[in-house]
Amino acid sequence: MKYTLIPYKGLGKLCLYESYDKVLSVLDETGIDYSIAVQDNSECTVNYNWRIVSINGCIRLFFSEGNYKLFKICATEGTEISLPNGIYAGMKLEDALKLDSSLQFDEWDEIYISAEGYYLEDSLETEKVVSINVHVKEIDDADFDYCRW
Repeated sequence: MKYTLIPYKGLGKLCLYESYDKVLSVLDETGIDYSIAVQDNSECTVNYNWRIVSINGCIRLFFSEGNYKLFKICATEGTEISLPNGIYAGMKLEDALKLDSSLQFDEWDEIYISAEGYYLEDSLETEKVVSINVHVKEIDDADFDYCRW
């Protein structure tokens, strides 16, 4: 079964901006197995840790402990997930660049950023897309880390 990862929206019932408790409730109700890890951000400016919910090792849901809202969804190779334009993790990067002419390489973060509201991570070894990531619109705001979104 194919699923569409929609920029600024989410993945099916997993909606960006949704609360941590609500997302876990949706996963529990649908019988989806998941695990939770905490990323220590104590060295960062704001000190809010991230809670990362992993589903089947190929979908990760990111929440900040600053507001406990879903701010990013990452899908990796092996999933049946694609963007509305057809880009999916595992495809050749060259083909992804043909599907979205707005993709630009960000040398600092070493990712390909789209004007359509998502970014791609790639592998230099395989020349394939490793992950597709959608996020809240405010992710590039100066005060994003303060969780006022």
